[in-house]
Amino acid sequence: MFQHVGCALGSPSKRSIPLVWSSSVVPQIPKSSVGVNDGREEDATDMETMYRLNGGGDDAEHERVRRDSDRLDMLRCHDILDRPADGTFDDIAALAVSVCGTAMSTVSIVDADRVWFAASQGLHGVSEVGVDSGLCASAFCAHGPYVIEDLQVDPRTLSHPLVRGGLGLRFYAAAPIITRDGHRLGVVAALDVITQKLTHDQRASLVRLASLVARQLDLRLDALRAVRAERRARRDLTGG
Repeated sequence: MFQHVGCALGSPSKRSIPLVWSSSVVPQIPKSSVGVNDGREEDATDMETMYRLNGGGDDAEHERVRRDSDRLDMLRCHDILDRPADGTFDDIAALAVSVCGTAMSTVSIVDADRVWFAASQGLHGVSEVGVDSGLCASAFCAHGPYVIEDLQVDPRTLSHPLVRGGLGLRFYAAAPIITRDGHRLGVVAALDVITQKLTHDQRASLVRLASLVARQLDLRLDALRAVRAERRARRDLTGG
């Protein structure tokens, strides 16, 4: 259950808070197995088990989480949607491609009715997609990495527009972006038009990249709250 955390410090300031890397948030990829469901995906051999481990197969639950009012309130507090591209998460997207060996990647933020790309590699001219189940709109609910090796045979993704449409995606792997308050804001995803398999270390690295995005968003939210508090204090002093 999410704990409700409102902005509580006035409306967002017009003063821009840059999305820059903190010196304590360096995008380095460890070789550890942190956050990879103890390797259980590799041992899953039937579709029902894969559904359970990957958080798939329950579209109603995914929609409930996606539309959760507390989650959406927190998403608005982060003030990240529709910001002009500033390159903040480009390194994360590039690392996802490098680590997973795919042609495409995204740092995706899941809104109530769309998935917006804060950064991407290999998806030129695409800034957002719909919330069709099976890809980002399902992966952000997963408990650990969400990997589908062949999208065109998996029942969760057979009818997805990015699979059956002109792009013809075949492979998808993602890790959820979860803030310190437990809110699921999106995913870091790696995609390709050919089938692939990921090693345990590749899955662990994808989880780490999502954790880095979450930490950067948390730091940015702290800065936003400080600015809002300062503006509120000034209004109180001036009576404005």
